[in-house]
Amino acid sequence: MRMHWMLVVICPLIHEAYFCDPMGTTKRDTSFKHVLQIAFRTFRACGGASKLKAGMSMNWSNIECHQQPGSTECGYYVMRYMLDIIKKYRSIKDKAKWFGSKLAYTPEQINEVRELWATYFMDNHL
Repeated sequence: MRMHWMLVVICPLIHEAYFCDPMGTTKRDTSFKHVLQIAFRTFRACGGASKLKAGMSMNWSNIECHQQPGSTECGYYVMRYMLDIIKKYRSIKDKAKWFGSKLAYTPEQINEVRELWATYFMDNHL
């Protein structure tokens, strides 16, 4: 079975989840949605989203994002998505601006993620 990384941004307070898929495939196995839906209902039942109506379910959306050029870069792309979202945008209201492009990241942008991860790993785990 071929493995693939995607980023799912979950916003339980507004009952939304966003898929960022570096391969841009819309026909991906999303069987994990069921698990996230249970987690959302549990979050709501524990008072985490008390203003939401009892019957509300999670809304799922695909976000246009940078597309990997090959078949092996998905992990780096997901890490780059997380870095970009955290560095550039503080609010889910900015989701339309998160990426806005299907262009591949530059080698420099991917290398930045590699270097950050390697530095973190060496500083904290070796």
